[in-house]
Amino acid sequence: MADTSVFGNVYLWGSGKDGRLGNGKFSNEATPTVIKDIRFSKIVCGYHNSFGVSQEGLVYGWGRNENGQLGNGTNINTPIPINVTGFNKITIVDIACGWQHCLALSIEGYLFSWGCGDDGQLGHGDDYDLSTPAEVKFFEKTQVTKIACGYSQSAAITGNID
Repeated sequence: MADTSVFGNVYLWGSGKDGRLGNGKFSNEATPTVIKDIRFSKIVCGYHNSFGVSQEGLVYGWGRNENGQLGNGTNINTPIPINVTGFNKITIVDIACGWQHCLALSIEGYLFSWGCGDDGQLGHGDDYDLSTPAEVKFFEKTQVTKIACGYSQSAAITGNID
């Protein structure tokens, strides 16, 4: 489980292409710039986007969105944090992102994925893209405890030994 006892401001810097710094701009920043008005417990950076889990357990994404990897039901890039839709009052405690896909882990151990599915990295048994999170049904009878993403692959650790 993610450490949810620490919440604070998120600072990003570097390439601002596609809005990936979340500061409302598309320009590079050589010094840290803050994302205002949201307190985060977790932050991850992908290839052209970033994500954070808020103090309330909500997931926000910003940056490139060509394969729906921001999880808001669109394919529109955004330079500010937008809420990832589809969790329906489920509290998220951990996130991971790869090149153009993401995973989210709920406090109950449910695993969700969205974004580019070209290589099967979403875990739904196909190679379709998803622009909103969907539960990975493979794990519906076990509790996932840790998640990770690579370029075009995903990984999960469960609490069960099969």
